[in-house]
Amino acid sequence: MKSRRTAIAGACVVFASLTACGGTSSASDVCDKYDKVAEEIANDKVAGAFNGEIFDALDNLAKKVKKFDDEPDLKATGEAMLDMANDDSASIDEVNAMIAPVKAFCESQ
Repeated sequence: MKSRRTAIAGACVVFASLTACGGTSSASDVCDKYDKVAEEIANDKVAGAFNGEIFDALDNLAKKVKKFDDEPDLKATGEAMLDMANDDSASIDEVNAMIAPVKAFCESQ
């Protein structure tokens, strides 16, 4: 009986985790990830080099944007953003252009 309860409890934890991971993003989620991308861009400009961390941050932002149901136009940029993050050959100017709608959204919050 105890092992059955343990199995059920474990299944509930796994289900709760999967549900949370697969849910939608909030404005706060999106803007937090945007802030990380902006921080990476600022750091790269100071260092004079464009490193891979920017693409990791862009990937994280893209995933949040794709799950952001409140702004369909913004959500639509998520796939292109993800492609850019996976390509990792974009310039800072291209990344800035890609994240411009997210920047405008977050600044309006």
